[in-house]
Amino acid sequence: MERFSLTCKVLYNNDLLNKTEEIKNNTPPKVIYNSLEEYETLEDKAIQICKEGITKMINTDNEYFFMRNFGINPGQYDDIRVILCDAFNTLTKGQANEWVNNYACIVNLTIYHTIVSLTESNVWYNVFDDLGKDGLINYLTNILKHTIVNGICNNNFKYSKKICYFKCIRCKEIVDFVSCKNLCETCIIKNLYENKLKNIFIK
Repeated sequence: MERFSLTCKVLYNNDLLNKTEEIKNNTPPKVIYNSLEEYETLEDKAIQICKEGITKMINTDNEYFFMRNFGINPGQYDDIRVILCDAFNTLTKGQANEWVNNYACIVNLTIYHTIVSLTESNVWYNVFDDLGKDGLINYLTNILKHTIVNGICNNNFKYSKKICYFKCIRCKEIVDFVSCKNLCETCIIKNLYENKLKNIFIK
């Protein structure tokens, strides 16, 4: 009986650990950036990953010519998902978890269905011919770029929740906003007040 009880306890603990990990992976990661500059540098790198990935995807074999009739094919659909995951992993400092990957899949699916709907309405042919290869690369890259700049780490984008945090250089608090001088809102106000006092004493 004691052995049975011990076995049940081990199984329970193992199941609890698995559930904890599952919950952890299905919540957005909390990414702490040392400065606004660090975030912007990583954002630029993520956008570059998108541009290079889309360029390589379209320039592979005869993919570009097939796209006129089919829009995004199954192979490209997977390519875009991998590109997004790589970009988000860079942006999140290697902390891209299941939640981030699911977000990438949703964005990818949205892009896919948008292009497919255009091909089905015959509008795609005009868009494709008007853009040309370079234009198509820029078009798809810009979609991914806006996903990064205005999506996953944006305060106003409700679905993405909030994953970006910064360390205020003055009070060292972890906050979700800093100024271009890497100060939190409280320290910005303190700085303004202190500067105002200095000016009064100088006068």
